[in-house]
Amino acid sequence: MVRGSCLHLACVLLLSLTIVGESRVFGDGTAMKTKDEMTPLRLRGQVTKVEFSRKDAHSVVFDVKLRLELVNAGSRPIILLRHPFWLGALTLARSPEDAKGYKYIYQSSSWPSVSGAPEWKALRQSLDQRNPPADLTRVVGSGETFQYDTDAVLYIEKLGNFDKTSQPWDVIRRTSPIWLQVSLETWPVNVEPKVDPSHLEFGEILQRRWQQFGQLQLERLTSEPMQLSFPKS
Repeated sequence: MVRGSCLHLACVLLLSLTIVGESRVFGDGTAMKTKDEMTPLRLRGQVTKVEFSRKDAHSVVFDVKLRLELVNAGSRPIILLRHPFWLGALTLARSPEDAKGYKYIYQSSSWPSVSGAPEWKALRQSLDQRNPPADLTRVVGSGETFQYDTDAVLYIEKLGNFDKTSQPWDVIRRTSPIWLQVSLETWPVNVEPKVDPSHLEFGEILQRRWQQFGQLQLERLTSEPMQLSFPKS
């Protein structure tokens, strides 16, 4: 009995070490990116505009316009929900190499709150079909690209974050140009009957059901680093 308990504990510890080694986690428990992509869909793009928005005694705010591309680097079609993607995390790094090494000087994340609004139930019922509904999904073929424009907000505290995950504004400003990454939620977690980002039960059912048409995208995506320059004040 003791031997079995020790073996179970060893397996749990090994699993924990594996998870820690594969990802970097924000303070709210959400992973920004993983070393080994679970999806052949790649997210890349460019910053098309950076505008100063406002400032106060504690922060400086910039509006950022992005042109993003979702590229299917795999051999099978990718099925995407037509519902707007949620841009839930942003990071800034001094270089592409620092970004790949998770050496950020700015981190911010804000993922959707749990919602039981009727429209989520209606969307779930509309998606619950034998084939991917053409009005609610789009297919990105192998080697194809889906492009769209979106906006982001950089809210930078002048003295840096209390948890030291973001440097003071003076440090970030002197680093310009800088390298931005964003993370997207491609499958809205609130469409699930039981909201659990780590277990998308309804999405996984549709993924298996629709596999003859392609791979339903459920995982969050993190972009390749994009160069950003702050406007001169």
